[in-house]
Amino acid sequence: MACRGRGLVSFVVAGLVGGLLVVVPAAARDRPECATGADVPNPAVNCPDRFAWESFVEVMTPAAGGLPAFQTYASDPDTFPCPPVDLDTCRKNPAAKGCPVWPSTYAAKPQKVTQRSARLGQLGLPTVAAHAVGFDCWSVPNTELVYRNRPAFDYIVAHGLWYVEGVQDQFEDGLVYDFPTASLEVKTNWIPITQEQAASGRWYTLTLDGQTLGLIAMHISTKDLPNWFWSTFEHVDNPGRCDFLGCHDSFGYTPHDVPTRPRQLCETYPAETITPALAKMIAGLAPAAKDYRLKGTMVDYTNATGSPNLVGNSVTEAGFVTTASCMTCHARATVQATPGPPQGLSPYPGIAGFTPEGQSYNGTPDPDWYYSGNDPVRRWSVQTDFVWAIPFKANSLASTAACCSAGGPCQCTPVPGGGACQCGLGTCSGATGAP
Repeated sequence: MACRGRGLVSFVVAGLVGGLLVVVPAAARDRPECATGADVPNPAVNCPDRFAWESFVEVMTPAAGGLPAFQTYASDPDTFPCPPVDLDTCRKNPAAKGCPVWPSTYAAKPQKVTQRSARLGQLGLPTVAAHAVGFDCWSVPNTELVYRNRPAFDYIVAHGLWYVEGVQDQFEDGLVYDFPTASLEVKTNWIPITQEQAASGRWYTLTLDGQTLGLIAMHISTKDLPNWFWSTFEHVDNPGRCDFLGCHDSFGYTPHDVPTRPRQLCETYPAETITPALAKMIAGLAPAAKDYRLKGTMVDYTNATGSPNLVGNSVTEAGFVTTASCMTCHARATVQATPGPPQGLSPYPGIAGFTPEGQSYNGTPDPDWYYSGNDPVRRWSVQTDFVWAIPFKANSLASTAACCSAGGPCQCTPVPGGGACQCGLGTCSGATGAP
């Protein structure tokens, strides 16, 4: 029987390396019937770009106070309180201080250091700066805020995964992490914008610490697939948004594929033209919706030839977008039980998110990342179902308010009688954890 296909080339030019043309697998693409509005089975797989925009509409639909829905979800500070209290306490009194609480007010909350922003700090870059053409667009300083919907939040709460000792208990009990299929996470990146930009209606905005920020980039991941569904968006004005990997949207905009400009990096790419199907889909959203572009979607580690699929955001994955794989990177989200406080749980993930060269892992995961000698009985690193927040954001019951205010996450027990309490990328000294 002949194989059925669309005859589409599933590769994009990534640039020139050593004078040779480098070609990499492109993002996922919709089947032709997806554009007709037909009811296509398994839409996350067969209509990934359409499904990405449907997810965009879900998280951007106006909710309480006219805010986009995702801003009414639980943020990392809502989910991973610092200092935390334990599961038994929260079962008895879910509203107790230190328990995760679904938000009732929606002001943006400063969030702790993330894997990527930590790298920026180590590179000596400023934490806040104006975003403009001419700035190094691959390392643009920004504020990263992460949100999760109620099913994802409830799963973390039900299993006591908001604090280090709870994660340790689940490791010892052999928990196989498996978020509900309705789970959804949104990772957002915000930059300072002018009042004129804010008033233009072309930006989703928020106010944080008295500063007006504009949404420059966003990941949406959903558990509609066992290894999650991945999509990433950028503001149309973002310099360099299609660098290296190009931009790919077979549903919402034409041209469907915007090739990279390997010799003209960080320039503004021309705005694509919205399709009638997407215009109808986003009609109920704020006018700013039309100024965002789908960069690409991801539904599998590799293409049919076994070559790694690559999808990355020029802001969120700044500096390693050329090797970025949402799925493979998040497959490495793990915890481990090795020597190290508290109670033997390593204060950081079981395996690093980046290669030694500071690039993303991509392609099919390696079983040796998780098992000693590929022996399932001798596991040393347990996946957290593609959710990096658990190993990075859980705080120790031993953490103090002073340690938390120093930046967190606080994942170490102060040494009795004095000593160091590790807190985020810095240290807190003294038995009380005072910075």
